[in-house]
Amino acid sequence: MVSPMRKILISTFALFLFACAGTPELPPSSSIANVDFIGDLPTGKTTKLLQWSGGKFYMAQKDGSVQILDQNGQRLATLPARDKQGERLLEKPEAAVTYGDTIYVVDSDTEQVVMFSHSGELKGTFGGNRGGMQLSNPRGIAIHDGIVYVADTGHSQIQLYGVNGIFLSILDINDNKQNQKASEKSEIPFKLDEPIDIELDALGRIYVLDEDDSLIKIYNQSGRYINSLPKAGEPIAISISESGIFVANIASYTINKYGFDYRLDFTFGSKGKGRAQFMSMSGLAVNGGQKVFVGDSEAGAVHLFSTESDTPLHQWQRQATRTSMEWQGETQTQITKFAWNGGDRIFAINPDKRSIVKIEEGVVIDKFQIKALDPVSIAVYADGNMLVIDKEQMRVVKLSSNGEEISSFGSSGSGAGQFDDPVDIAISSSGLIFVADRGNSWIQVFNSEGIFLNVIRDTVNPEVKLREPGAIALDPQDNLYVLDRSSNTISIF
Repeated sequence: MVSPMRKILISTFALFLFACAGTPELPPSSSIANVDFIGDLPTGKTTKLLQWSGGKFYMAQKDGSVQILDQNGQRLATLPARDKQGERLLEKPEAAVTYGDTIYVVDSDTEQVVMFSHSGELKGTFGGNRGGMQLSNPRGIAIHDGIVYVADTGHSQIQLYGVNGIFLSILDINDNKQNQKASEKSEIPFKLDEPIDIELDALGRIYVLDEDDSLIKIYNQSGRYINSLPKAGEPIAISISESGIFVANIASYTINKYGFDYRLDFTFGSKGKGRAQFMSMSGLAVNGGQKVFVGDSEAGAVHLFSTESDTPLHQWQRQATRTSMEWQGETQTQITKFAWNGGDRIFAINPDKRSIVKIEEGVVIDKFQIKALDPVSIAVYADGNMLVIDKEQMRVVKLSSNGEEISSFGSSGSGAGQFDDPVDIAISSSGLIFVADRGNSWIQVFNSEGIFLNVIRDTVNPEVKLREPGAIALDPQDNLYVLDRSSNTISIF
């Protein structure tokens, strides 16, 4: 339910449930050391390899723009550094990811994530100067099952967003009680200080490169610390394939490959100007299985390698779930309360005109007057019939899908089946009707015909009683959630 107000924007979101990672038992990785050097892809005066995706290389330029190159080094498109009004979008691109028809570029100087189409058209930004969602010197980005993970370096945290920039949460790592408790028994390096890169494997485990202690730390979806890769040199980039974790080590100018048992499989590369050597290491990417790409801005090239592949990780079972969210649009209308029919339609109350408004896919498709009622809340059956609280006559009215009155129950008073300031209503899957009566400080329960059954006024704490129930809701298991405005608490029954 929406708190009373005269004019609001109804924002529509899509929720997605995805399987994510637990900590399954994995077989030891085989010690494969077969690495072939394929060749060099000339990239000119680029500063960093941001990603490889769909056969395309995304290369940061000195002016902040990003060039998209094909496998022959031919430019396919450019992601501009400024928008059409001349405002700076990109100054120092750090990483990029692709999801569907959108390219996400994280920039440490403009401190935001910029979204582009594949043709280079600006689609939007997020993470900029927006209070609690603001990013500080972000340097890494990854996407997994509809959730965008951003390494918020300046704030020592990982921020999570929906695919079109809706802020979801901050990954609970540093304040995670499980991490703190485990660290008391045996000190573990679970805290993040300077996260500069982030990747996720097929099971949804989160790998974060912390520049402060040069460790690659692994977490589950709740932020619980799992393990760290063995400390080796000075890692500056990570990338994950189906068969393992690849790490660019600038201290030795090598690429280290680890299995998903976190043990080192093999190492290749060295510093120099010769074949398969690195003059610099500016970006690392892998394709789904075998190819490894290493950016080398000093050499003006991307070095291409081929490795043998182990058992793909995606064959192992996923064990948990996480919800993502996508903003789809908004509808401007005059309402105070609305209800969802469980399908594609929203029913809302316009108190000024005493009408019911029907909204579908962001468009008002119908409205009808309720002249004899003073509606304050609404609940909807799957067949389109509605229950409306009529505050003027202190009753609940059942309406057909086109607004015709079918029946009613209740009256003014403080007895069973009577109301004194009813404010909200909900219907269970079995047809039970719950009415929040703020004036009587209780929730009344009726059967589907409106016959009084019971009242709810006690919480699980015998010393706490409902005083001002202002909103109620039922989950799919018919657990009742009651918001008590006097104590600012939510009780579950």
